[in-house]
Amino acid sequence: MKDQRSSESSSFEERMAVVSVTWRRTLDNIPTLIGRLAYMSSLRTGDAGRYQHYGISQRVGDDGTHQLLSQSHIDVFRAWLELELEPQKRDVEQHLFENGDPFWGGGQEGAKALASWIALEPWAGWLPESSRDIERELFRDDMKLVLELLRREVGVARRDPDL
Repeated sequence: MKDQRSSESSSFEERMAVVSVTWRRTLDNIPTLIGRLAYMSSLRTGDAGRYQHYGISQRVGDDGTHQLLSQSHIDVFRAWLELELEPQKRDVEQHLFENGDPFWGGGQEGAKALASWIALEPWAGWLPESSRDIERELFRDDMKLVLELLRREVGVARRDPDL
């Protein structure tokens, strides 16, 4: 019985390792960290905060999927936070103006997407549940600063012209 559990555990770990490598390649195909962050948050269910991905679940089950994706989400989040302000700005700029944002326009519509990001703050929902309060605050502050810099550069009007 003990050998069977050990074998099942080893098999699960092997599947997780293979799925992790494949998953990393999938994420690497998203050219920006902010794009990866948006994608990761789209895989999280509403109130439950569980991550779902049909293909991964077929290989490692729901719990394995949640474990892999929640760790990936925090890794991407922290990688973006580790960037200096200018690389963060380039990352957001590339996402909005070069790659296009499938949720908010992008590409030719970059200025409209930027205005939407400023007004609606969709990025506020991209925080990993396991992130610390100080990380959340830093992310919000960095995003607001990056978006303000881009707003001035692109010439997007302020939402509140009296400021």
